[in-house]
Amino acid sequence: MFQRIQHVFNTLSTNWSEDPGARGAAKMTAGGVLVAEGIFGVVRGRRGRNGERQRGGLLGGIFGIVFGVVFINIAGFISEPAVDDPVEITGQVVGVERAGTSGENDTQMYRTRIAYTVDGESYEFSPRGRSSWRPNVGTEVDVVYSRSNPEHAKRIGGIEEWGPRIFAVAGWFVLLTSAFSLIISVALIVFGIWLFRQGRADRQRSGEDRGFFGDLAAIARDVWAGKMDVAQTAAGTAGGGQGPGQPDAAGPAHGARSR
Repeated sequence: MFQRIQHVFNTLSTNWSEDPGARGAAKMTAGGVLVAEGIFGVVRGRRGRNGERQRGGLLGGIFGIVFGVVFINIAGFISEPAVDDPVEITGQVVGVERAGTSGENDTQMYRTRIAYTVDGESYEFSPRGRSSWRPNVGTEVDVVYSRSNPEHAKRIGGIEEWGPRIFAVAGWFVLLTSAFSLIISVALIVFGIWLFRQGRADRQRSGEDRGFFGDLAAIARDVWAGKMDVAQTAAGTAGGGQGPGQPDAAGPAHGARSR
């Protein structure tokens, strides 16, 4: 994520060529790959475990936000309701029930029944959570009940408590990081478009006036064909020199680093 931010700072520190034609070609190439990176996340040199380029961009950020919201809602759904006037007490597992299966391996899941006593009167309840671990009947567990309504109780500790917390923490982490990634993607797109337009203005000042969509299509073809990497442009090298190359017949040339 921070590597994508570095692309912008690299571009801002670039030593552009004094030749407007070469400078324009280099700016357009850098702007084009920044837009592609912002939208699709496909031009970074870093590759995943499968050897393919890692993807992200706008869709990655949006999907991440959706998944984060889903995880947070799951945490709320499986959490036990809050207990008013809580009083802690020791309860006991009095029964274990099969509660279906989970996962590709059809792992057997279990739900417990817990009993506790308040002022000589016994109460029972079953937590919402399920576990693949089968507890033993007679095991002591921590319970909190409502002083004003002793029938309202929940288990504290164990999967019933930390399970929803894990979902909530994971959900908020994915949500916040994805939102930040989405903001970065939008910034890359905006900056890339501005840089691309600046490059076209330089090209026009040098007497070259190829069509806007022709230039954009040439860069897009190279991006999708995997022929273009951020490292080959001004976005990939801090303080590098860009712009000595001249545009070819197919479109703007990649700005090569000057020696």
